[in-house]
Amino acid sequence: MDLEKVYAYIDANRDRYIQLLQTFVRQPSVASMHPDNEDMKELVKRTVREYTGAEPEELKTNGNAVLYTELKGKRTDRILGIYNHYDVVSPGPEEQWRFPPYSGTIDGGVLYSRGAADNKDALACRLCALDAIRSAGEELPLNVKLVYDGEEEVGSPSLSEIVAANPAKFYADGYMWEGGDRLPDNGPLIIALGAKGMLSVELFVQGGKIDVHSANAPLVPNPAWRLVWALSTIKNERDEILIDGFYDGITPVTQAEIDSLRLGRFNPEDVKRLSGIETYLGGVEGEEALKKLLFSPTANIDGMVSGHTGKEHKSLVPARASVKMDFRLVPGQDPENIAQLLRRHLDKHGFTDIEMVVESFCAPFRSGVDSSYVKALSAAAADVYGAEPAIQITLAGTSPMEKICKYDQIPVAMIGPGNTESAVHSPNEHIFIEDYILGIKMAAAVIDRFAREE
Repeated sequence: MDLEKVYAYIDANRDRYIQLLQTFVRQPSVASMHPDNEDMKELVKRTVREYTGAEPEELKTNGNAVLYTELKGKRTDRILGIYNHYDVVSPGPEEQWRFPPYSGTIDGGVLYSRGAADNKDALACRLCALDAIRSAGEELPLNVKLVYDGEEEVGSPSLSEIVAANPAKFYADGYMWEGGDRLPDNGPLIIALGAKGMLSVELFVQGGKIDVHSANAPLVPNPAWRLVWALSTIKNERDEILIDGFYDGITPVTQAEIDSLRLGRFNPEDVKRLSGIETYLGGVEGEEALKKLLFSPTANIDGMVSGHTGKEHKSLVPARASVKMDFRLVPGQDPENIAQLLRRHLDKHGFTDIEMVVESFCAPFRSGVDSSYVKALSAAAADVYGAEPAIQITLAGTSPMEKICKYDQIPVAMIGPGNTESAVHSPNEHIFIEDYILGIKMAAAVIDRFAREE
């Protein structure tokens, strides 16, 4: 494949490709909002038809559908899987955004919108690369499978069932996964080869039937206090998780994985700078901070709700309290087992009255660093970005890659046009336009390089 010809086509059509990204981000598609997701799904289907000439297949679920498309290329014994998701998280408080969260506003070479960096940028990039290859008159050099998930932001609850029912559709020799970043200040591309797992739960405590005046506090149980007492048994002030069996079976971190921290060229001070804190938990610094970030499981409180939270004072004993938690898990931890351990822990400590709902879960997954696929990715990144990529053995976050790749241990890597400071899931999520254009070229380069690898 003549990559220079493809790159020239991308440069000549950059405005059209930017407009596609704006069209994508202007369509709301919060995972739980099915009508909006239906509109986004149809938009993706139309774009696949226009940009690849193929007809997407809709794999039905109880929630948002998975879209599947297979494109035939010159090399039929090599398959590249491309996974993206078309759902996003909610915008959050709109007053905290510089521009309306679904506006797709471009200001100073930066595009602001929910979904700009997670994950509609990479979704658009890869379709644009396929369009450029086709429109430049080049033959697709290998088979490509496109998978578009509509429930990634809620843990992809339907994906395992769909993959189990259609194993041949999801097989590939390597997957270009959703998302991905570049290091700040025009730094190298990050190639992430795995992700932590996650268990998301909500805990509920019911007190009386209704909120009552706080004068009754000596007599009426307060569910908020009960929830606080229960949470205090889960983790101590030294950041140690106290659930019996929680750490059992964790796969030890290898020297190669520790060495990968040095390959990654990550600044352990970045989280301090971005979050505005001065000291990490436990006082860890440097490489120890990175090891804890990437290789340690967590028990996190996402949010708590109970009683009155308005500005004016109102004295009451709330009738109900709830908390949302997520547990980030590492290899050797099974999310369904952790859920059972949590339930057992609450019961053991006398909190049998606390209702627990499992909202979603994903198992951890990691790929090796020495596959032909990773070699192809590294070569493509060096070509497009002019620097060797930063290899990251795992993410601190979570992705459902295990649901597709575990059966055949398919190599997987997250690469994308975002930036580590793109404010993913936060107000003012954004992407640099030039990074987006480079991301299109990177997708085309991966297709070319992987087809040429033995």
